[in-house]
Amino acid sequence: MKTALILIVLFISTQVFAQEKYLSITNLNNGKETRIKENSRIKLKTLDGEKLKGKFQISDDNHIRLASQTIPLNHIDKIKRNPLVMTIAVDGILLVGAGASAYVGLALAIFGGSGTLLYTLPFVGGFIYGAAKSPNILPAYQRKNNLQIEIKP
Repeated sequence: MKTALILIVLFISTQVFAQEKYLSITNLNNGKETRIKENSRIKLKTLDGEKLKGKFQISDDNHIRLASQTIPLNHIDKIKRNPLVMTIAVDGILLVGAGASAYVGLALAIFGGSGTLLYTLPFVGGFIYGAAKSPNILPAYQRKNNLQIEIKP
């Protein structure tokens, strides 16, 4: 009984004091640090121009894994958060806007004449294109802005 209690306490205490690794992005001009936890969704662009997005994992002290590729930290040109909730909300709003524009255009065509449907087609197309491109309004961190990217425990 004593050993079971000791094992349970030991297991709980290791979980409490364990530290998660995170990606630290420090602006060297003003010393401001931004932290991105492991397994968060991000978008990044490498120095080669390759664009990747998804959940990232930390491989070792100088590499991360994203989209089944290992990327060294010194090859990251631009990085930004890409939260799932914001992506769903923005895409949902844009698709609702496309539906509303199509509905208004159809109502105008029925009650207003034959040429009024063409006025709303650019709006419908624009909303659908915006939802397909999935805009992200969060700030991007670029290496040219004197940033230091490192992994911390």
